[in-house]
Amino acid sequence: MKIIAGLFLIGLVTASSISISNAQTSTSADTTNSSILSRSVFGIGAHFSPLSGAGVSFRHHLPGRLSYMLTGYVYKASDEITYNIGLELQYDIFIRERVRFYALAGVSHWYDVMRETAYNDITNSTYTYMGSNTFGGPDRLGAGIGLETNLIGESLCLSISGALVSFQPTGDLIIYPAGAIHYYFR
Repeated sequence: MKIIAGLFLIGLVTASSISISNAQTSTSADTTNSSILSRSVFGIGAHFSPLSGAGVSFRHHLPGRLSYMLTGYVYKASDEITYNIGLELQYDIFIRERVRFYALAGVSHWYDVMRETAYNDITNSTYTYMGSNTFGGPDRLGAGIGLETNLIGESLCLSISGALVSFQPTGDLIIYPAGAIHYYFR
């Protein structure tokens, strides 16, 4: 898995360097080699990260080097409730015509509960109830680095990142990859 993620990263960087389109960062930058954005850029898309959430996401790149992304989803069936919500802060290390490289920090909360059945010895009957959260480390925080580029068109960008994620309250530390696709607008 680590080898595939590494090869994917190398391929993405190589492809982004020969792409003829403009990344979301250059469409709002004053010059081709600007290192900061002069105007806000907004993005809607999908983000998949064990650190900062999975599902539908909204990204806002503020003027300057800072951006934030909110991500989440909700699923409810008759016997299950699942959701997560996450926040990721991004600080641009550099921006070029087709590539943005950034540092990131994120937090999220994950929740998954199944309906369970139990037997009551006193009444000799069964009853159902919602169980407890199945995630051993539902609260997560961490930091990492990311790369964003557009290989599809001027406003549609792909990003990949890697982060060291701390699962709380268990304290497990694991490095995870993440990916996203966003459509940008002003």
